[in-house]
Amino acid sequence: MLNVDEAQEIILAHTKLSRHVQKGILEASGFALAEEIHADRDYPPFNRATMDGYAILSSDLNDEHIKEFNVTREVFAGMPAGESIVSGNAVKIMTGAMVPDGADAIIQVEQSIQTGPHVIFDVTEIQAGKNIAQRGEDAKKNDLILSKGHVIQPYVISMLATLGINKVQVYDSPTVAILSTGDEIVPIDQPPLTHQIRDSNHYNLKSSLQNYWIVPSYYDIVRDTKAELEKAIERGLKEDILIISGGVSMGDADFVPDVLASFGVKKLFHKVKIKPGKPLWFGETETGVVFGVPGNPVSCQVVYKIFIEPYIRKVMGLGDMRRLKLPLAEGHRIKGERTVYFPCKIRNGDHLSALIPITNNGSGDVTAAIGSDGLAVHPGDLSFLEEGTQVHFYPWRLLW
Repeated sequence: MLNVDEAQEIILAHTKLSRHVQKGILEASGFALAEEIHADRDYPPFNRATMDGYAILSSDLNDEHIKEFNVTREVFAGMPAGESIVSGNAVKIMTGAMVPDGADAIIQVEQSIQTGPHVIFDVTEIQAGKNIAQRGEDAKKNDLILSKGHVIQPYVISMLATLGINKVQVYDSPTVAILSTGDEIVPIDQPPLTHQIRDSNHYNLKSSLQNYWIVPSYYDIVRDTKAELEKAIERGLKEDILIISGGVSMGDADFVPDVLASFGVKKLFHKVKIKPGKPLWFGETETGVVFGVPGNPVSCQVVYKIFIEPYIRKVMGLGDMRRLKLPLAEGHRIKGERTVYFPCKIRNGDHLSALIPITNNGSGDVTAAIGSDGLAVHPGDLSFLEEGTQVHFYPWRLLW
């Protein structure tokens, strides 16, 4: 049986990078760039004042020891700088304005006293370049600004707008189909009989996929018969990713692996040394992949977070999923040798956050994750973790 790292490695090794699609920069938020972005000109495109003040030749103050300067004009942001500055003159200038040729320093207004057309300063020297952002100091024309794979976030959108770019190529979301299997499963709007349960895994998966702008192209509840499974799986295999909930364990009605094999889906592994989620099945077709997910709700949540979400992120060029490392607020014990993922709440203390395990009744407990902030990891080779032990933690909320 594979351990978690081995299973993750196999899954990510069979990633098929998504298609490129062009999107407006606002609708591209959260996607990854599928192209390089270069500067269309120097940035700043001119020597720019970083303070309100007076533009002068630094040598007039440092070498010529001029005490009083002639103020020849004012320059505001958005105005041409006008003619070059000459010795003995000063130009009153506003933050963001274009610095006149010749001027190589700006004395801020707080260090000046202007009387009519003249200004004096309470400084006797100034460094050349002071309070001036030099042309091209941020980027030169044709410089690489954003590489492929850069995730588009508000600061990136601002940069793209600065560059005059309103559409970009990004890696698109994959298409997904979801099948919920089992004679016991009924739709959310149907009153269940005593021996039945509502289909929660579909909504769990669908809401998680929304973080990546994925709306399943196909969804169905499938009875535990080969004929129904064959029909539904044949349709689901048309998508980039097929997620099948239930039917992958060792029961007499767990037909999913056999039906997948009949359609030529290549099994890459079945079962992982993990709790919950052990029966995970993973395989590939010529154009996509299939995840066979255990039917218990907590197992479904864990398998999605640890195996399916990293696959989707790689498909979309988004890079590795971020995880935290936090101390346990109390000791935690496990039985057996499987790596355990258990829901925890983050306790924010005065100096350090810590993880409080959420008590639950196993992978079938529909309330297990309520009140939790994510999943903590208990390695299978350690039966007990003491209070304060640093453990990996996967938050439910995306950290990108």
